[in-house]
Amino acid sequence: MTAGAGVLALGGTLVSATASVASDTTPASTKVGSSKCNVNDSNHKEDIRTSGVNLRNGPSTGYYSKGQLGKGTNFYVYCSHVSGTYTPWYYGKVTSGVHSGTKGWVFGDYLV
Repeated sequence: MTAGAGVLALGGTLVSATASVASDTTPASTKVGSSKCNVNDSNHKEDIRTSGVNLRNGPSTGYYSKGQLGKGTNFYVYCSHVSGTYTPWYYGKVTSGVHSGTKGWVFGDYLV
C-alpha cells in the first residue's frame, strides 16, 4: 500500500481510497513574485535600455533568469524592491516582444 492509501469496509465490500497528498517541490527562490516589493511605484511603463537584460524571478542576480529582454522591450512596473542605497529592482510585466505577458524582476539601471 502507498502512503496516503487506506481500505474502508462498507457493508462487507472493501473499498480502497487513496488520498491525494499535495507536495510542493518548487524551490523557495522560485516563489518570489511581488512578495519582495517594498515600494509601490504606482504602475508605470518603462522601456529596456539595452539588449540582453535578464528578466529574473526575484530582486537580485541570485535568482534565476526567465529569459533575456531586448532593447526597447516594454516593461510595465507594478512595484519595486529597494535595499539600502542600491538601485532598486522593479517587478512588473513584459508587454512587448518574445516574453510578452511574463512577470518578473528587472534591475533599475536597465530601464529608461
